[in-house]
Amino acid sequence: MIRILLIALGCTALVSQARAELKASLDSLFTVIGEESRLLLTLEAKEKPLTPPSAPRLDGLAITADRAGMRRGENGQIEQFFPFKVRCFRPGPHTIPAFTINVGGQILRSQPLVITAFPVEQIEWSSIQVFGREIPYGTALFSPVDPPYVGQTVPVEVKIYLPQQLASARSGFAQLEQDGVAAWRFEPSSGTSKVHLRGRSHNGVTFRSTATPLRAGAVQLGPGTARIGLQVLRSERGITLWQSAPADLQLPARTLEARPLPAGAPPTFSGAVGQFDLSILADTTNLEEGDPISLRLTVSGTGNLDTLPAPHPVAPPGEWKTYEPSRLERRGERRDVTGSVSFSQIIRPLLEQREVPAFELPYFDPLTAQYRTARTRPIPFSVIPTKKSPGSLPVIPDLSTPVEEMQGILGLVDPLRSAPAGPRIPWGRYWQVVPALLGLLLLGRLLQRHLLPRFQRPAREREILQALAEVESTAPQANDFLRAAGHFVEAWIPADRRDEEVNSLLARRDEECFRRNPVHTPLESGERRRIVETLRNRALTATSALALLAAALCTAPAARAEAPPVAPLYQQAEAAWSEGNFRAALEFYRQAHPGPAIPADVDYNIANCHFQLGEPGRAALHYRRALLTNPRHAEARQNLRFLERRLGTITIRRRPYEENLATLPRAAYATTLTASLWAIGLAALGLATFTSRSMRNAAWTGVIAGPAVAIAAGAGLYFYPSDTEAAPLDQLAVVTSNERIVARTEASNTGREVIEVPPGSLGRLLAPRRGWSYLELANGTRGWLPSTEVELLVPPAEPAGPKADSGT
Repeated sequence: MIRILLIALGCTALVSQARAELKASLDSLFTVIGEESRLLLTLEAKEKPLTPPSAPRLDGLAITADRAGMRRGENGQIEQFFPFKVRCFRPGPHTIPAFTINVGGQILRSQPLVITAFPVEQIEWSSIQVFGREIPYGTALFSPVDPPYVGQTVPVEVKIYLPQQLASARSGFAQLEQDGVAAWRFEPSSGTSKVHLRGRSHNGVTFRSTATPLRAGAVQLGPGTARIGLQVLRSERGITLWQSAPADLQLPARTLEARPLPAGAPPTFSGAVGQFDLSILADTTNLEEGDPISLRLTVSGTGNLDTLPAPHPVAPPGEWKTYEPSRLERRGERRDVTGSVSFSQIIRPLLEQREVPAFELPYFDPLTAQYRTARTRPIPFSVIPTKKSPGSLPVIPDLSTPVEEMQGILGLVDPLRSAPAGPRIPWGRYWQVVPALLGLLLLGRLLQRHLLPRFQRPAREREILQALAEVESTAPQANDFLRAAGHFVEAWIPADRRDEEVNSLLARRDEECFRRNPVHTPLESGERRRIVETLRNRALTATSALALLAAALCTAPAARAEAPPVAPLYQQAEAAWSEGNFRAALEFYRQAHPGPAIPADVDYNIANCHFQLGEPGRAALHYRRALLTNPRHAEARQNLRFLERRLGTITIRRRPYEENLATLPRAAYATTLTASLWAIGLAALGLATFTSRSMRNAAWTGVIAGPAVAIAAGAGLYFYPSDTEAAPLDQLAVVTSNERIVARTEASNTGREVIEVPPGSLGRLLAPRRGWSYLELANGTRGWLPSTEVELLVPPAEPAGPKADSGT
């Protein structure tokens, strides 16, 4: 037992030591003679080194140690910084050998670095007017001494030398014209250099990027401008203050002579130039005969990583079907020539196979001026017998597998699985018709017994209409008509219900019919009709409230039946999926629903396609959107939980009672609450309607039990877990990267690392800025992430005009 513990402790120590890492970096790869720049060693380990690293002694190069620093990182890691001052005394490239350091008995080694020095005569001098003062400054554009080859990516730097008495705050990027060369954006480097020029001390500001010649012969980079915020001392009225003055400084042009690639390139050469290594990962678990295989190909090294072609398989034609590879986000900054890039590749055997074929990448090595090939080894695999027949359609997957035992995602579902042949009636909402009808019956009985007798008129409606007909049939003379109308009022409209218009009619009758010498003149037909209509409105019994209520309920909106022609696209997507062409399947689903409104089943299938393409971040996004559309989508919830467990995503951590609440869908609590409210209302009507003892006892049961059930269901709804706890729904965002990405303290690649964010993590989008998004993750951590790796959970509404519940 003691031996086992010692072995376990030893393995743990080895693992902790293996995580230690020593990195070396230069603030500037190019300097002028006598310029002092910074070299930084960064040690990430759980222990301090036995001795600090020592500076090597080199001919033509002086390296002196500066004051070290330390910062405590995550998981007990200590991040230690060892800065050095570097100064070159001889022009040309200088190689700085690897530094070594001893941490807990383990020797760590950094990568070697190359710094190139140029004569000070290559600096071009200009001046700029700032607050009436003419300030001189120097500029230079540096690149490696050796001419690059066509397609070779090389580092380039813009240097600006400002007088030391000026304080500068970099506030932009350098913009340069490009002729026959492709260059990434020039970003400011951290730190400044120091150099003595023209008898004065200057500070050097560096803007770094990469450049790739696109043709042989002369290519040009520049001229251009760089915007810098200057801090200038000004004296006004005896007070001296620093004042800001943004300045656009002019940059020179630099001509490079690009060399053509030599003859003798392999037939499969596609333009890779540099030094590269190739590795492969294959998902060969639970393979059945003829199943597609998902591969991850990673190219690492130095060269044109941004334009690198995908490696290709080494296999005879007709043995494998290969699909279009998907390029994943590269690791490392784009302004660096060193890093790695990955490709997601799907292959499918056409014949019986027992190993994944080798892949290769032909490239041209500019250091040796030779063509080379990076190659992987074949990967053996085994298959399990399958009973499925060719051409069988996908079936709805089994949901009984626990998430902890899942080794892969559940398959596609048929988006038309719940679509009936005729118009769809939402029975889940219209069950309330039953208690509504029962309530109407009780209400009708209540009105009949207690309320309607109060509104009954002295005579029947038929008699009223017959009396009105007699009024209309009187002689056309006004006296006769008014006399008949007055008689109708006195017979059918009680005095307490006569309004001002009826009383004025009686007054007119008394005035014209009961004078000594009445005038017999005819009454206009329009006025006769108006008087008859007034008498009818006042005399007839008002329309029953029960009839109005029944009429309103009978006007239920008709269910709209939409049958878009999406079934053929669904079938094409399923066929592409079965062949392993997940990119084509994704496009078919996109064609079926080009707008933001996507059914939950289709969003789920889109997520599955992204997962198979090696895009787990986008898969998590669409699983969550499927749950947003249909919180009861069991397949989306199970796949999302599997993905979160596999990737370690940052999401909301639930309390035990919230997990218990989530065992039932949210709709169950909403339905229970609605049913209990109906029960309370029906029980109250029953108490007012029924007279028998048994019926009243049942009504009292509903009155007592209904509120208790309503309170319990309402509490379940209120405390039901939801991702909107992290942020309002319109601010919820998902990290859609394919791999872990670094959140930084600033909206720039030069910002310090805050945390590594796994794909599919949930957060709140706080602010965007120049291609970056400020995100507050579900664990409360905040940081800047590239906007290309963050997407809102709720898709933006489709703009007008021509035209791009979540899991727990």
